[in-house]
Amino acid sequence: MKQWMLDNADEYDGIKAYYDHPEARTKKSEETKERYLNPIEREKASIIQKMSYAANPDRAKKHSEKLKTVCNTPEGKKRMSDTILNAWKTKEYRDKYSNSKKVLWATEKYRAKMAIAYKGMNGKRVLQSTLEGTPVCEYESAAEAARQLGYCFGSISRVCRGERIQYKGFKWSYILIR
Repeated sequence: MKQWMLDNADEYDGIKAYYDHPEARTKKSEETKERYLNPIEREKASIIQKMSYAANPDRAKKHSEKLKTVCNTPEGKKRMSDTILNAWKTKEYRDKYSNSKKVLWATEKYRAKMAIAYKGMNGKRVLQSTLEGTPVCEYESAAEAARQLGYCFGSISRVCRGERIQYKGFKWSYILIR
């Protein structure tokens, strides 16, 4: 690209002047947005970008570094936040996001992957014991115990928090990990 700019300085200056003009930027932005709405064009652009980065890994690295410096500034973070907030305001975006998640969760492979990723993520380990105090079983979380036994997650949690004495003939308690 730099060699082209040197060889075609007049043409490059004209292109640069064109894109420095606010109306031209707006027009180009609108054209890009319109192209982005077409899934076929979006896929083409994605393939071209991937091929370009595969052919020139240094370019990909430089682009990544540039994005990091731009996105890690307060202005960049604000702009990204505003962009996603505004996107969620449109019904089209919400529907598109919802449908994409439904497609993902419909695959067994994705569900298995998420089960591993989320296992015990937020839950506290739970001990199931008899009313006399004899341990019966340990679970990753109250939700996992409820799933396996067909019980109510909320009721197990209430016993663990001390709001109830027992549930389904068992005592339940959180296991403190030291």
